[in-house]
Amino acid sequence: YASWLVQFEGWSDRVGEEREIEAKHGVRLRVRPLVGGTSPTATEQLPESAVRVVVLYKRKAQPDEGILERIERHLCEKGHGVFIDRHLKIGVEWAKAIEERIRLADWVIAIVSDSALGSEMLEYELEVAADEHRKRGKPFILPVRVGEDRPLEGPVGSILNPLHFTVWRSPEDDAKVLREIVGTIEEPPAPKEAVPLEPVGGAVPPDSPFYVERATDEEFHRALRKNESILLVKGPRQVGKTSLVGRGARAARELGWRLAMTDFQKLSTAQLASEDGFYRLLAHTLARSLKFKYDFENEWLDVFGANMNMDCFVRALIDDSSTPIVWFMDEADKLFGAPFASDFFGLVRSWHNSRATEPDGPWDRFTVVMGYATEAHLFIQDLNQSPFNVGRQLALDDFTHEQVEELNRRYGSPLKSASEVG
Repeated sequence: YASWLVQFEGWSDRVGEEREIEAKHGVRLRVRPLVGGTSPTATEQLPESAVRVVVLYKRKAQPDEGILERIERHLCEKGHGVFIDRHLKIGVEWAKAIEERIRLADWVIAIVSDSALGSEMLEYELEVAADEHRKRGKPFILPVRVGEDRPLEGPVGSILNPLHFTVWRSPEDDAKVLREIVGTIEEPPAPKEAVPLEPVGGAVPPDSPFYVERATDEEFHRALRKNESILLVKGPRQVGKTSLVGRGARAARELGWRLAMTDFQKLSTAQLASEDGFYRLLAHTLARSLKFKYDFENEWLDVFGANMNMDCFVRALIDDSSTPIVWFMDEADKLFGAPFASDFFGLVRSWHNSRATEPDGPWDRFTVVMGYATEAHLFIQDLNQSPFNVGRQLALDDFTHEQVEELNRRYGSPLKSASEVG
């Protein structure tokens, strides 16, 4: 008990040297007497400027214990409260005592050597410290790496790798390590600002700090700047198609181009029932969006049919200005089940073909960007009469592990370990 008691602040100078006495019936006991003065409690308040520090280490390992003694002596000289588990026996009481000390600490300094990495005790102690830090922002953890600074493996590595650390390689590093420890614990990290999160699900704004670019992004923007005829953005739901389309719209706007957005998800079943009604709706929304005046009464004639009327409208729209125009179509698979789907997608393909058949026409100033999720060949009767096997196909895949790690970092690293990131 005496060996345990001296670990607490204020008791070390109250417990005398160990000696042997004879008790009743000739029993020999080894005791340590209490000496004069008042007896402080284990929770005695430290000076306001003092820092409560718990030092974790591998017992009976060198140079670990030597480093430990120098850290303890230096911090005590600076007036900080230091707790070191030297004598507690492992068991339920040990676990309770060490956990309490770690959870009450301001800082946990972990001496991490190759031998310490195999210690289940160190792993347990660090997990307690990390758990408490997640709950109340303390204790901070400062690793002292012994010998090497390579990434650590296993549970200990998942806790310590993301953290700032200092490295001890030889006794020549004593002064540097002690200076870094004191400088770090006396000027703790500023509290992290709360990360303003965005609603879960759906597209993110073009300037969102949480948007992670993929290889497809660069190819998409390069093709857009070159005024390619058709850009097909394909990927599963909730993978970022609409977000990429939105960033493309911003890029077109920054280039000073004309642009129009059509989200087919907004169309009702009734609006998809009539071919002519559907095309008129598209033409009117494009005219309104681009502030283009068109004489629908005299130009949109029944004799031409819906497809040709739409084709004439789009041509007039392009001819209205020498500025390139980009038509962004999102959720295009909403049209796959419409009775006129093959005709509409065939019309889009014809605009692509017109670049070759009408080299002096306006079609090189017209780009269609189409986002969709469903496999087109399951619904389109003749892919050779559709845009889905021409133009540039851009497939959005799931995030890589590195991209997930980057996204986690942007959210303030709520996932602390590599195993949590996945």
